[in-house]
Amino acid sequence: MKERDIVDHFRYFTILTHHLDEVRKFIEFDYRNMSTFSMELSKLVTLSGAEIGNLIKAFACSCDADYCDIQLDDEIFDMDKYKKAILTKYPRLVDTEITIDYTDIVIRPWGNWSEITPTWWIDYVRLKNYRVNEEDKGNLKNVLYILSAHLVLLMYIYCDVMGDKDACFSSLKVSGISSTSLGRMDGAGVDEYLPDFR
Repeated sequence: MKERDIVDHFRYFTILTHHLDEVRKFIEFDYRNMSTFSMELSKLVTLSGAEIGNLIKAFACSCDADYCDIQLDDEIFDMDKYKKAILTKYPRLVDTEITIDYTDIVIRPWGNWSEITPTWWIDYVRLKNYRVNEEDKGNLKNVLYILSAHLVLLMYIYCDVMGDKDACFSSLKVSGISSTSLGRMDGAGVDEYLPDFR
């Protein structure tokens, strides 16, 4: 993946987080509201989930060239087929925490990926394939988890491409979602859709 591609992926992520900011006007980000579902939340889950699928393929290829030409046996994308390439190179990805701004909500979106497929991913697939019967999967909890997972992937991909991993993982803040496990927040942000890591 090239730096220009990363900029495009960050721009897309930023657009999704702007939609999340709009949702926040109507749904308080609170543990008591995690099961709240809506069409707008469903849209965010499906858009971010589709992007994560693309990012995982590209990132696995970047981590291990053997994964560049994987041909899936069927048309169903299985993120776990790419897990080994990513987690071999970046085992701490599963430890990365995201703190939702102005809340006490802390999320480890990839927390158990080394053992099982994340629940938010299973819910995304169900929502994508059976939206009418699985509309409750388009809920606040899944939105926060899937966008957090999306951000973590972008952070790791950016650092992988830029090469300066130590400096890269110091801090990041993007429109209402913050990374805190890799460093304390100090006002770093998105400048023209490209992360400003300090």
